[in-house]
Amino acid sequence: MTSEQRFYKRPRGRIHRSVNHTADTAISILRNALISKAVVRIALPAGLIGLATFASYMPALRGEFVNDDYPLLVDSTLVKADDGLTRIWFSKDAPDYWPLYYSALWFEWHMWGDDPAPYHAVNIALHAMSAVLLWRILARLQISGAFLAGMIFALHPVMVESVAWISEQKNTLSMALVLASLLAFLRFESNGCRYCYAISLALFASALLSKTTVVALAPSLLLLAWWQRGVIGRKDLARAAPFFFLALAGGLSTIWFEARNLHEYGMPADLPFVDRCLIAGRATWFYLSKLAWPTDLLFIYPRWSVNAMEWRQYLYPLGVAILLGVLWVMRRWSRGPLVAMLIFCAAIAPATGFFNQAFFRYSYVADHMVYFGSAAIISFAAAAIALLLSRIRPGPRALAYTACVALLFVLGILTWRQSNLYANELVLYSSLKKNNPQCWMAWNGVGKDFLDRRDLDKALMHFQEAVRLNAKYYEAHSNLGVVLAMQGKLDEAKSSFERSLAIKPTFGSAHKNLARYYEIKNDFMLATKHLEYVLQYDNDDADAHLQLGGIYDRNAERAKALAQYREVLRIRPQDPEARRRMDHLYAPIP
Repeated sequence: MTSEQRFYKRPRGRIHRSVNHTADTAISILRNALISKAVVRIALPAGLIGLATFASYMPALRGEFVNDDYPLLVDSTLVKADDGLTRIWFSKDAPDYWPLYYSALWFEWHMWGDDPAPYHAVNIALHAMSAVLLWRILARLQISGAFLAGMIFALHPVMVESVAWISEQKNTLSMALVLASLLAFLRFESNGCRYCYAISLALFASALLSKTTVVALAPSLLLLAWWQRGVIGRKDLARAAPFFFLALAGGLSTIWFEARNLHEYGMPADLPFVDRCLIAGRATWFYLSKLAWPTDLLFIYPRWSVNAMEWRQYLYPLGVAILLGVLWVMRRWSRGPLVAMLIFCAAIAPATGFFNQAFFRYSYVADHMVYFGSAAIISFAAAAIALLLSRIRPGPRALAYTACVALLFVLGILTWRQSNLYANELVLYSSLKKNNPQCWMAWNGVGKDFLDRRDLDKALMHFQEAVRLNAKYYEAHSNLGVVLAMQGKLDEAKSSFERSLAIKPTFGSAHKNLARYYEIKNDFMLATKHLEYVLQYDNDDADAHLQLGGIYDRNAERAKALAQYREVLRIRPQDPEARRRMDHLYAPIP
């Protein structure tokens, strides 16, 4: 028993009991006051950010699956398979080695299946969490306008592509993890807790396993150290070294996977270094302009024509160099603007042309590519606004605060409107076709909608325009062949399928379509050959197994047909067509 406990156990009579009661009451009041202060200081602002985020993204909650949501989620045997987690972590079946992201999709699919609303809710919640974490990081760094920065990040319409598009959960998940990692690192720096450092490192590794674009955290730690102390010491280098090691490992892994994707898409990877610099310079100004004035946002922007012989294109990288030079000179008065710009450049560097990306076949820029870097620019802008407000006299200051609220309201409205574009593929691609008529993907997407509605003339026109805009668009060639086959033009359809396979020999849909052509021609040997080729590359293609089983069934090869139908049920246990055909094969012969 401590001396304090012995003191309180001494019988002191009425006066002593009164003192004890007063002390307990004071402690209770103090505790309640601290709790209330914490609620007001953290919980209420965080709740306000979350409420504003969900209110602005309400249209996204009603959105359907679009674009990559189908191959990555809806039609993905990897996500749906019972052994999917093992394959995600220990195989090369996924397009990229981001196993934490694919594991999240695996768990979500097994929780709510093909209902898109919960996926959207998770994305919005992760985005709101990132906004709250950004606010807390800036507050810990004692940067003015921290809450304003969190609100702007939450409501800025450039973020819509990352939040309203389910496939970009890799962005929202990795962003939340990397910001949590930075917050834990800052706590380690303030209290020296080694557990905080270990947690920070683990969170950064998790972020890299969700999407490796977050590699910019490693140099950002050194930039923040320089911003705070004006020098990068040995201790700073030692602390950042493990982060650089993880970033290097994750980056090399992604480069390897992207090289494989480029090979599959048939894209050239030998873009000259000068052209890459031109792309990077223009992309930097493009992203800065969209963050400053978020209008005319597109799902896919027009792809620039890069020409190293055109002198005007050199103005973009030259302008970036001049801006960094000016900020370097200004560092004598404030290092903040330079650090913000350097962190921004580091964050968008993996997506500005220096590294090959499959997305570059569509465009050199995309809103989802600036999701990480936007935090640095938004933080600087919010700090500048807060500094300006602090220097305004009390009277006009009220009007300035009202202007800030109006700014957030306008951003929220713009985000609401932008979220509506992700309602479904028809809305998304129709808007894209209108605003970017050279986008061949948009023509193909709208064409597929007409094909589903059996409006063959309009579907044919859209697919023809898609292949005119991009002669190497193998998907559109295959879709064009389907329309021609449905119109009875079988020989023309065969030519379209063959052109598709000439561009991408492993394209399964074209092989299956060509197999149907040979089925119609009663050439079952060639039909079987094409389907077996598909299954050689993807044994989990249930449609190919079903189609092959039908060929064996027609040729009275009962055992082989049953084997194919069993494969279909392995992949899709509730497939009604496979069950119906198996019941027919098992039925007694009259």
